[in-house]
Amino acid sequence: MRAYQQIPVNPADIPKTAITTPFGLFEYVFMPFGLRNAGQTFQHYIHQVLSNLDFCVPYLDDVSYLASNNFEEHKQHLKQVFERLSQHGLKLNPLKCVLGKSSVKFLGCLITSESVKPLPERVQAISQFPKPQNIAELKRFLAMLNFYRRFLPNAADTQASLHEFLKNSKKNDKRPVCWTDVTLASFEKCKADIINAATLTFHAPNQQLSIMVDA
Repeated sequence: MRAYQQIPVNPADIPKTAITTPFGLFEYVFMPFGLRNAGQTFQHYIHQVLSNLDFCVPYLDDVSYLASNNFEEHKQHLKQVFERLSQHGLKLNPLKCVLGKSSVKFLGCLITSESVKPLPERVQAISQFPKPQNIAELKRFLAMLNFYRRFLPNAADTQASLHEFLKNSKKNDKRPVCWTDVTLASFEKCKADIINAATLTFHAPNQQLSIMVDA
């Protein structure tokens, strides 16, 4: 979906969108990308547009994961979504549309009818990440890894020695990482864990459930 250049800007706010060009000031009459509240505004709007369609999950300009039981139902769901978007004058980008698939990539995860798991290409990138030479590179590795933290059992314990390097660190910190046998083992364990990351399944109401809470 083309999220931007579709929602009219409040006339009183149009002057605030002015940009300088060699030809003078230009102002946006439809909401452009980059405004401070653009993402929040569009998210609120798309939720209103697709309200009561509980088989789909709108996230900004992604209308993903139409949860249909079969192909015929899927076609009906698509029809309802298309009609609702058309009623509100919203247009889809055909080049970005993926229809009739049994699995979808959504927010960095591969979602199927049975489970949710990390994207294989992201797993490969993390597992092949070279040994960080400085604090900034280590931060980057841990950020990539912890995007999938919910798939990694005992992640806090595994990463504890690596996070010791980050104490009192600064932005773009180029201080070298002084590797030891312990920290290097933790680094390799992190990469092994993402390769063998858990696959999360959906709630099964007919199965016994266990709840763990903090006191």
